[in-house]
Amino acid sequence: MIDYSIRRQLVADVPVGLFLSGGLDSAAIASASKAAGATPCAFTATFDLAGAVNELAGARLTASHLDLPHVHLTVGGSRLWDTLERLAMAHDEPFADAANVPLYLMAKTVADHAKVVLQGDGGDEMFAGYRRYALLRNAHLWRMWPTAITPVVRGMGIWGRRLARIADSVGAADPTYRMGRLLTVNPPDRLPESLLHADRRRELQGSTDPFLAYRHAATRFAGHDPVQQMMLTDLTVQLPSQFLPKVDRATMAAGVEARVPLLDEHVARLVVGMPSRWKVRGLEKKALLRAALRGRIPDRVIDGPKTGFGVPFEQWLRTTLFDGARERLLDRSFVHRFGLCSTAMEADLQMHRERATGRGFLLWSLLQMSFWNPNSR
Repeated sequence: MIDYSIRRQLVADVPVGLFLSGGLDSAAIASASKAAGATPCAFTATFDLAGAVNELAGARLTASHLDLPHVHLTVGGSRLWDTLERLAMAHDEPFADAANVPLYLMAKTVADHAKVVLQGDGGDEMFAGYRRYALLRNAHLWRMWPTAITPVVRGMGIWGRRLARIADSVGAADPTYRMGRLLTVNPPDRLPESLLHADRRRELQGSTDPFLAYRHAATRFAGHDPVQQMMLTDLTVQLPSQFLPKVDRATMAAGVEARVPLLDEHVARLVVGMPSRWKVRGLEKKALLRAALRGRIPDRVIDGPKTGFGVPFEQWLRTTLFDGARERLLDRSFVHRFGLCSTAMEADLQMHRERATGRGFLLWSLLQMSFWNPNSR
């Protein structure tokens, strides 16, 4: 079915390429393209952004195995501030997924070679590629976690905070809380509203529900097991509200059309209703897709770890972007408009500059809001 989807998605009157990472989803698209009789040029980018993930070795292995033309692009991030401003205009809403930065820079470079690119978004949601699915498959083990040690573990640096969040989330009986917390990186003892003035905080707490989308999803998908419930929620909440807008707006801002063949309607009709146990087995994610691709692409790619873009936005906030971010976040008009507490924000900025505090994503989100803020344009 993926092969059929790719044949449909390859139809174009302009050059078609594909974004090839070292991962399974893009390798599946490359393999299906070859099976369809096409040899699209595969593009792999490495970034001069400190801390960015380099997937070139895996991509080269796949391209060589399939005998696809392969272009290695080196993408510069020297004008990062300009890129953030451009993306704020492209999204036209507050948008904090930092993966739009390398995606936009990559699309700008690819635009000289191809006007349509295929990429692997949707593969994780369709075939169960996220770690949270494997965690939920083994939720019975996490329910044995001794809650008394959670505060201690949370104080043990970034990995401790992550482990405490997983234990707190996966073992929860309430599906709304479970799904919402799994997708929330802010520690529960330091929530975003702590940066608001007290009156604004009370106003929002009384009138909003940050987990409302997950509450609706928990009701809608109540008849499914926790893994399937999470996957269906990702497909109907996370994917259309975050990942697909990221792909569409970041690439179109660079003059490139991105297509996501793993979300083709024919694939979706076949795969969405399949039992989650076919997709997650023990700790193995994407079991069904791995089995289907065995023999078509190298085992090293099939069995390799999931990496993702690995955008080092927290490091940028400590270094390259610190001074500019501090100026924007403490700007009086910005602080006043959103009811923020400048003293609390400055304290968080300074703490984040000195060490990883778990507040990096919140600060990054506020910075994106400052770029979007119409008063700042």
